[in-house]
Amino acid sequence: MKPFNPQRRTLLTTAASLTGLGASLAITSGCASLDTPTQAPGAADVLAVRQPRVGDRWRYARINLYNKDIIGEERTQVTAVTPDIQIRVEREGALQATEDRFTQGWTAQVDSLFGEALSFEEAVPIVPPSLYIGLRLRHSTRYRSVRNSEPLAWSQQLWVVARETVGVAAGRFDAYRIERQVQFVHPDTFRMDSQRTEVLWYAPEVGRWVIREWRGSYLDYGMISRLGRSREGWERLELIDWKLAA
Repeated sequence: MKPFNPQRRTLLTTAASLTGLGASLAITSGCASLDTPTQAPGAADVLAVRQPRVGDRWRYARINLYNKDIIGEERTQVTAVTPDIQIRVEREGALQATEDRFTQGWTAQVDSLFGEALSFEEAVPIVPPSLYIGLRLRHSTRYRSVRNSEPLAWSQQLWVVARETVGVAAGRFDAYRIERQVQFVHPDTFRMDSQRTEVLWYAPEVGRWVIREWRGSYLDYGMISRLGRSREGWERLELIDWKLAA
């Protein structure tokens, strides 16, 4: 794996020209932990992530990266901040809204990024409460969804890779690039070695990510020798507009 590049880079995105996710990264099981970077950050290099406030809202375009089609819009709004941060998520075409829940920062108790609400026994970081280039976190827990009443294993690693300038429909932003690699047990017992890779750009000005995208793959039991890895979805959220509460 190449060393992290702490220098700021520029990333411009359009619906017609979109970057893929980074290469797969190895997962190490264990409890949540912090890996010390090569050089410890100074106080000025650590960003305290803004806590969401009731009334904050963001609107995104959802893009299918396989064919570059715009699927629709996703509208999110903070409806409560105690005891947990509650986010109402309305997706165009969905029969009803869902509710994501986070603890400190953007540490997910319930997250519906992957098309269904996943509830974690121990909250997992999406954006850590404090950011600096080179931060690495490992976390293992169990999750439930509507498809599995019994908890299943979930293991992830997260990296804060770089600061980059990102251009989307809402404007250009200075953002932190955060990558996450997940291995988990899928409710479908015919799916083996399920993996998902995510990359997002968190912009302090916006108080949330301006881009968040993911893709997944797995081994299909009985078809491994013929087909290799099967693919899940490959989607991206791009910020259209936002408004933060005073």
